[in-house]
Amino acid sequence: AGHDQALDLTAGATGEAVVAVADNLASCYEIKQGANSIFKVTSTNSAELITYGYKQAAGATTNLIADPGNGGAIPVTGSGACAITTAGAGETRTIAIPTFVGQRIALVIDVDGGGVAVTASQAINQAGNTIITMNEVNDFIELLGVQCAGGVLRWRVVVNDGCALS
Repeated sequence: AGHDQALDLTAGATGEAVVAVADNLASCYEIKQGANSIFKVTSTNSAELITYGYKQAAGATTNLIADPGNGGAIPVTGSGACAITTAGAGETRTIAIPTFVGQRIALVIDVDGGGVAVTASQAINQAGNTIITMNEVNDFIELLGVQCAGGVLRWRVVVNDGCALS
């Protein structure tokens, strides 16, 4: 209580800043505003958790996934939205399996110069569909990374607005 010191991690020779925390604690690192927890790290074994006490915010394009263009692979390194621009009919994209459980990726036609077929490396629904065909501006699909099929990561469709699945 009553601390008003700044934590400055800029003096590292390599440019890296690491905050090491104790193992197996209910509250191993916490940022507070008075009695209110803003950010808390729990390192309890098998129950590790990061808790946010307030809303999170990001810049307008922070979670924008770059459209790789015709024939490209949509990156799956994090959650976000890919605004697809097509320049002609018959374009393609691919999407690999999710990187982690709970990952969310939204695909939307932002600029429509023709249709695009996005091929997933594995089935994205119970019917076994792997191709998402988008033909119009605002065609939209959201995929969620889940663990299924014997513990394997897979995409599953959360919302489909205008896309054809095959």
